[in-house]
Amino acid sequence: GQEQRLRRASAGGAVVPGIVATAGRLDADLIVMATHGHDSFLDGLRGSTTEQVLRQAGRAVLALPVL
Repeated sequence: GQEQRLRRASAGGAVVPGIVATAGRLDADLIVMATHGHDSFLDGLRGSTTEQVLRQAGRAVLALPVL
């Protein structure tokens, strides 16, 4: 059978490229991230951080709202 594993990773630098690059380096099956929705005017134009990760990562993203 396939080994199940959960790994938390962090990286510095720009948020979206950092998440996408780290997920690629780890060959992640799933990215789990908290979301605040749209935080600024620019989010409305380019999408929230979560939306940008979803478009660029090429893998599943689970977004959990921050309460």
